[in-house]
Amino acid sequence: MEEAYQTNGIRILNHTALASGIHLLIDYYHSDWQNEDLSMPGDGKVADLLFSSQDPDKTGRPVRLVFGSTPKDGDALHIRELGGFAVKKPKIQQGISEWPRL
Repeated sequence: MEEAYQTNGIRILNHTALASGIHLLIDYYHSDWQNEDLSMPGDGKVADLLFSSQDPDKTGRPVRLVFGSTPKDGDALHIRELGGFAVKKPKIQQGISEWPRL
């Protein structure tokens, strides 16, 4: 099974067959971000958030956005996670280097 996954860049963290016959598989991959940053404004009430392909200050991207669709019966449950960090308002709207960190 691991050989099949390695060809598409997905790595298996763990695989367990449950007593119910369901197979629980935890895998991960790093997607092709294409350098498109996702920012979420805090509207002055909370810090703005930036989910970026770059992490120049090595924050570890402590803010997590987790999402996924509801599977139909028998389908796999796929959950995606983005890592981001809090930022102040950018001086210029272009480029990660313009986003000062908190």
